[in-house]
Amino acid sequence: MKLGFSFLLLSSASANYMFHTNGEQECKATCDLNRICQFWTFDNRLRADGKRRHECHHHHIHASVNLIKNQPDFRCGSMSEPLSQRSHECRFEYSTDLPSIRYLQTTTKGECDKIGTMCRECDGATWYRYHDVEIDGDLESKERIPGHCTINVKQPEE
Repeated sequence: MKLGFSFLLLSSASANYMFHTNGEQECKATCDLNRICQFWTFDNRLRADGKRRHECHHHHIHASVNLIKNQPDFRCGSMSEPLSQRSHECRFEYSTDLPSIRYLQTTTKGECDKIGTMCRECDGATWYRYHDVEIDGDLESKERIPGHCTINVKQPEE
């Protein structure tokens, strides 16, 4: 529970990205494995400190259809595009992100494990056939999620 909570805090404090990946191919692959991800974006623009972002965003079916193409270091794709066009320069609005582990759902444990290995700040993943998840921090209100994949965030080294 502590790891899941840590990941929720991480994702809410950082423009709603799902997690960091090494590149756009890993980001696309994690979206392919997440059964409710319909669009993905990989934001690799420079941060203020000069480092790359490596932020992988997953989006659901209601993602904005307003694509802004040819934005350097920002790649995206959708499951509805032909394979040859599933990665190109563009940008989605962040308001359509799937912002937390609550929205990471796979069909099998193996798919969940693959996502865990492609996430840069993760130490594996845990898969639940059915998982009761609190809704907006309300202990009384829970949602039962089938095929729920939770990411185990690496603990900071002391």
